[in-house]
Amino acid sequence: MVHRYVLFPLIFFLLVLLLIVLGMDYKSRNVTEAAGGYEKNFKNETLKTEDKEALEHRIKHLKSVLDTLEKPRVRMPYYGEIIRVYVQLEQYDKAGRVALKRARLSEQASDWKESGDYFFEAATRTDSEDFRKDTARKAKSMYITALEIKPGDPEIKTDLAVVYMSLLEPEESFLLLENVLMNNPDHIRANFNMGVLMLQIGRASEAIPFFEHARDRSVHTEWEESIRTYLDVHHHDIYH
Repeated sequence: MVHRYVLFPLIFFLLVLLLIVLGMDYKSRNVTEAAGGYEKNFKNETLKTEDKEALEHRIKHLKSVLDTLEKPRVRMPYYGEIIRVYVQLEQYDKAGRVALKRARLSEQASDWKESGDYFFEAATRTDSEDFRKDTARKAKSMYITALEIKPGDPEIKTDLAVVYMSLLEPEESFLLLENVLMNNPDHIRANFNMGVLMLQIGRASEAIPFFEHARDRSVHTEWEESIRTYLDVHHHDIYH
């Protein structure tokens, strides 16, 4: 049996050791919890009531915190929150650049794809032809890298095909969409975009079966409204 006079110093020593360990780890744990808090704030949609100035101040604050962090796993949530605020501000080019930093850390295909999504969104929202081409090329680079990590992914291939269309490279676009449809004949977006491509190169009659298949397959999906709207707007070009 251990004597109580031996047990008390042992307990005291263990408590001191525990405090030292907790103190050394306090900063990293506190930062991780704070990052989780930012994630929760965004999910609670608190940003909807903030004006542009407040959102820009939020980004500055997040970047100032990010500059103090070294461990990639701790930096990741802050990148995610900065991206979301840039999207809220509709600054998609900046969102794409931050998403690129995150992708380089995570090396995940989904993060490279997301960066491409933001760059391409920026390309579709500008009146500057030079900016449009530049950001579309950035999107292309992001999607190509994503495909290197996840070869054969039909969503990434379809996204890349759309970028090639915007850069007036129809052959590259056709090859990608053809490959997707060969393996996934009911792929909604690939069918729709193959129809768009056929229409763009003056082969409207060949576009019809792709459009109609995409329309039929999109019923009760997130794509139904946008596909039907496109077909209504371009009805004359497609069927005459």
